[in-house]
Amino acid sequence: MEVLAADSMEGRRTGTLGAARAARFIATRFETAGLVPAGDSVFHQFIPMSLTEGRSGRMRPRLLEDWATYDSLTDDRRVREANIVGILPGSDPELRDDFVVVTAHYDHVGIGRPVDGDSIYNGADDDASGTAALI
Repeated sequence: MEVLAADSMEGRRTGTLGAARAARFIATRFETAGLVPAGDSVFHQFIPMSLTEGRSGRMRPRLLEDWATYDSLTDDRRVREANIVGILPGSDPELRDDFVVVTAHYDHVGIGRPVDGDSIYNGADDDASGTAALI
């Protein structure tokens, strides 16, 4: 949790370098734990998104329906984010086709208005702790 909530992760806002750092960290932990990669690029399952203006005027990422729509956007509007996906195969042959899905989200709100001089919203008590528990 300390790594995911560290200032170097820049609050892990979707589509930022901090979120990409967190994704790489989680993928490395999945690999170390011996999970089988289940993404479209090893552990990464990439997601097409675009930047759109939110109600506050701040640019926000928005999920797109497909990669064709993503490809039609200008580079400054594209956001490529990733889920990190791994499989822990069971050992019971009778249950080999059954799955239990365990999930957590690692993104947070990023950098914003300073509170007591700190502008990084670390997201330790929600997103980072849930992801750390999952790992």
